[in-house]
Amino acid sequence: MTDWSELTGKPDYLLPHNTPLRKWYAALANRHYAPAKIAVIGDSLSEGVGASQYGRGWVPKMAELLRARFPAPGGAGFVASWDNPGYGGGEPSYIYPVSQNSGYYSDIDGFALKCNTLLATGDRLTYTFTGTSIHVWYLKQFAGGNFSVTIDGVVVASSIVTASSTSGPAVWASAALVAGNHTILVTRISTGGSSPVLVNGFRVFNGDENKGIQVFNGSQSGLTSVNFATGASDWNRWARWLSIIKPQLVVIELGLNDWAGDIPMASLKTNLEIIISAIRTQSATDPSIVIFASAEANSGTYAATYSQLYSTWKAVVNNDPKTALFDASSRFVPPHVDNTDGYYYDLMHPSDKGHAAIADRMVSFLSPL
Repeated sequence: MTDWSELTGKPDYLLPHNTPLRKWYAALANRHYAPAKIAVIGDSLSEGVGASQYGRGWVPKMAELLRARFPAPGGAGFVASWDNPGYGGGEPSYIYPVSQNSGYYSDIDGFALKCNTLLATGDRLTYTFTGTSIHVWYLKQFAGGNFSVTIDGVVVASSIVTASSTSGPAVWASAALVAGNHTILVTRISTGGSSPVLVNGFRVFNGDENKGIQVFNGSQSGLTSVNFATGASDWNRWARWLSIIKPQLVVIELGLNDWAGDIPMASLKTNLEIIISAIRTQSATDPSIVIFASAEANSGTYAATYSQLYSTWKAVVNNDPKTALFDASSRFVPPHVDNTDGYYYDLMHPSDKGHAAIADRMVSFLSPL
């Protein structure tokens, strides 16, 4: 029998039939006939903080580069109802494509733990997108209010009812649209219960309804593994949406905020294991899972060393044969050591160049051997 490791010169554990990326490789190969889907959960690094414009974070750049390297259609994927392009103190402040006229943000519910709360009649969200169809992601809840949907000035759904005896994710789907630019309005109407309308965001298709490469960014600035582990079993929060996404690959970019917040490394490890378990339970696709081991992002002094943080990421991967490690620490010099090449906007967040570089390396990492 042929010894594949001798034939290819690659260690056996790196071969396509053994790699933790096996499920992703199969989905990528099948992208001509069904969607290959990636979900990302993380903090400010994955949300795109440091980028000068929306769409220049590493997650959307990764989607763009994957579709170029492996020709496939694709829309914007999941676009949350709000975003954190910056943080306190002179940050880049790009214009987010979803706008609201009133209401407030919730950072507890929904994928990425993001929802826009429409409180009063007439509160609305507006989003201009390029695509061939669109979904509205919202939450059902007790005594929920109702909303309407308008696309390009035409009311296409006069009353979507969110009231339900059990809370959880729900989806409104548009009919097919002519390929091109469109504007959608989600507006709270006067009927319904007293509870707010909670809109998580939009899922945008552009010829990839039934094939292509789809990317869902579930990241939010400031979050730790605690936020995701705590919400892992909550019907309103991030994990439940994976039953709708059904990803074949999930990237977990969490840990730097835990480290900087002096969360014990043992707790981080436990939280990551809880998150991985929730991903597998809710996705029902047995997805490939990647732990994103970030480069040391600042020169602060914390309860744990960066080496201990890295060892925690590594331990999770070593204990789980279906989990791979994307080691950014071996691909980028930490910004507080040397930022000569301008990969970082500050001591924590990448610049446009840095986000693009992460996307380059991630695409290489996710590409079949």
